[in-house]
Amino acid sequence: MTNFQRRALTATIFVAVMLLGIFLHEGTFYLLFFTISMGCLWEYMKLMTDNNRLREVGAIIIANGLWFIYIMKDQVFDALMNAWNLNGSILGGSEHIIYMILIFAFLSFLIVPFLLLIIELFQKTDNPFQNVAGTLLGIFYAIVPFFLLISISKESKYSFDTFLSNQFTPNIAAGILFLTWINDTGAYLVGSRIGKTPLFPRISPKKTWEGTIGGALFCILTGFIIHRVLGVLGLTDWLVIGAIVAIFGTLGDLIESMLKRSVGVKDSGTFMPGHGGFLDRFDAFIFAIPFVFLYLMVR
Repeated sequence: MTNFQRRALTATIFVAVMLLGIFLHEGTFYLLFFTISMGCLWEYMKLMTDNNRLREVGAIIIANGLWFIYIMKDQVFDALMNAWNLNGSILGGSEHIIYMILIFAFLSFLIVPFLLLIIELFQKTDNPFQNVAGTLLGIFYAIVPFFLLISISKESKYSFDTFLSNQFTPNIAAGILFLTWINDTGAYLVGSRIGKTPLFPRISPKKTWEGTIGGALFCILTGFIIHRVLGVLGLTDWLVIGAIVAIFGTLGDLIESMLKRSVGVKDSGTFMPGHGGFLDRFDAFIFAIPFVFLYLMVR
């Protein structure tokens, strides 16, 4: 099998898995993006910690706990409210045990930075605080955007009450993902043909202004198609989201390139043969999500 055939086969399987995970069921939607977030965090930690297993595993455990708390946020909120209103009374049986577990899980993550500092006491390093800061940044970078993605996949008026909505629609997440792909593909096609002016040569020598502008135009125009196919939001919203993805997706790609360049690697991992790792595939997607979320909150 040639390199092109391997890349094409990998890309086909990748797209099929993504579409199936997004549209099949709410549970597969959560499982898909949970897996992606864990993959991104694992690759980030391997790049930043020089294969320090204790820090890598610690970050994954913390991230799993945060996912548990987020998915169970309504139950955690109820547990906290019930504990607040108990006035010293004790719940009975299994209900008491479940509430206590949820409350303990929530409170434990309030002291995560301090637990990470304790771990650093047992590490032979000259930069303990930088290590803790890097780990916290990685958790925030690789995990929080997916929480926001789940939030905007709850069908409501897309204000802060979205967090309390129970109506699920995967269309917006799919739309953001499609726009990210179109922006990346359009930038490559235009840049490879007419690209001459470097965009950010210090970080990514191959990116050009011509390619970036071309990708942005493709991305914004695709908003028309996504509006007709996926709906949910108005045409103006999809055009604006297309512009947001074009701008911040490109910045996310540059930032991931900056991360790889800082540690001297070409790819973040080997998750997709011929295409790199999780971070290589989802860097633009991750970085665009918070800004799409912000737009939907304030529009």
